[in-house]
Amino acid sequence: AIVSLGRRWFLPLTIVGAALILSFTQGVWAGAVVGIGVVSIMMPKRVLLKVLIPVVLIALAGSSLIYHRVSMSLGDPNFTPRTGRIELWKAGIEMIRAHPWFGVGPEKVSVEFPRVYRGTNLGSIYHGHLENDFLQIAAERGLICFATFIWFLLELYAGLFRLVRDSDEGSRWIALSAIAALTGFLVSGLVEYNFGDSEVQLLMFFIVSLPFGVLHERDVEGFG
Repeated sequence: AIVSLGRRWFLPLTIVGAALILSFTQGVWAGAVVGIGVVSIMMPKRVLLKVLIPVVLIALAGSSLIYHRVSMSLGDPNFTPRTGRIELWKAGIEMIRAHPWFGVGPEKVSVEFPRVYRGTNLGSIYHGHLENDFLQIAAERGLICFATFIWFLLELYAGLFRLVRDSDEGSRWIALSAIAALTGFLVSGLVEYNFGDSEVQLLMFFIVSLPFGVLHERDVEGFG
């Protein structure tokens, strides 16, 4: 737990905060903010301050970079990453309408995109995926698979919140960390296809599975 380890966590949190800022990615920033925000309501205020202080200091130090990145996105109406995402999302919706139940098929979004794209700058848009986890799954695998995915997320959240409620203090912090990681992953996935990056996906699944492994080990020790 962050609290029990005390000041020795100041440096790691500072490094993580710096990595977040230097990622120069608004989706990652939004995911971090929402992830921390969700678990902050379940954290003692003094602990929350200890967690936030190094991150806030790094954010202040990198405020010029943050302002520059946000102004690039919002200041230019023709900013290609934003306009490209909008076109990808429109195409994703069209794919779902055309193939609602079983989708266009695995790895077929890039093939289907030129068929449903209505713009004139196809060559300037990377269309290997739809830059959105939820749209990608629904368009590629269909609404039946999408509903199963939503059910999986709800069950995962329910299990993690039960661990927060029922676990001892040490295990509780692991569960809170998992909730923050899962939430950040999903929020970032609104503007990225995070499931397309195997290293990010595997790290997320590892983090969210840790609390259940700790609980299982504790139960086994208790039984023994």
